[in-house]
Amino acid sequence: MQDRTGATVWFTGLSGSGKTTLARAVAKRLTDLGWTTEVLDGDELRSQLSAGLGFSRRDREENARRAACMARALARHTDFVLVALISPYRSLRAEIAAKLPNFVEVFVNAPLAVCEARDPKGLYSLVRSGRLSHFTGIDDPYEPPLPPVLECRTDVESVAQSAQKVLRWLQREPHVIGNCVTALRAAIDAEPGIKMPAFAHRLGITPRALAARLQATGQNFRGLRDEQLLAYAEKMLRRGCAVKEVAIQLGFKSSGSFGRFYRRLRPGQLPRNLHPLPSLEHRIL
Repeated sequence: MQDRTGATVWFTGLSGSGKTTLARAVAKRLTDLGWTTEVLDGDELRSQLSAGLGFSRRDREENARRAACMARALARHTDFVLVALISPYRSLRAEIAAKLPNFVEVFVNAPLAVCEARDPKGLYSLVRSGRLSHFTGIDDPYEPPLPPVLECRTDVESVAQSAQKVLRWLQREPHVIGNCVTALRAAIDAEPGIKMPAFAHRLGITPRALAARLQATGQNFRGLRDEQLLAYAEKMLRRGCAVKEVAIQLGFKSSGSFGRFYRRLRPGQLPRNLHPLPSLEHRIL
């Protein structure tokens, strides 16, 4: 499998805002589309990677840097690394964003009162009873993104709605999901007759997963391949290449099969009717 430059989707917000729940929901949708994913949960990182750290600002920052380091390593072999971590300080998140390629920050926003009412781990109760201190949002600051690139209001949105919002945003980003289409266009240019299983193998995924990825961008393999083949064929024809030569070059069995392909994409036209490109001498004059 080839190394990737995967995207890191960083979910930041108060304890109880729904970061991990949302990260896992987004990961499930991405996996269903054929992408590889890893979820890094803040609590699990605390208990395993950062067990010796406390809750001072210095220790919080070190915890986040360790998470970023792990995310960077995973992103070399994974399409999406989803990190659910409070990461309360803007300056630290900016530092991490500068170090991670394809970084996406998601502000998981729920008011403190809502998070405290949820209190899934009983931490707010410990704070209010005086048994826990230095808690983000109460006696330690949380600095929300200003402005947030992507915000999910989990107090008014369902998990499904928030997950769909994140997925739609990712699908619009060419450096994230669009890499598949860009790579396919380049592969067809280099090897016009490439087949779907061969290209999927190069990406280290199954043909079914490739089809799902292309579908996420509104594309399909045959359509993209035909579009690239047509552009390549017309360039050759305008340079004066014979139809038979073009057909052989592009892997068609005969001139007739190439002609049928051409008429399907250019109804009413014949490949031999293309006007040749002007000669260099003509262009200079």
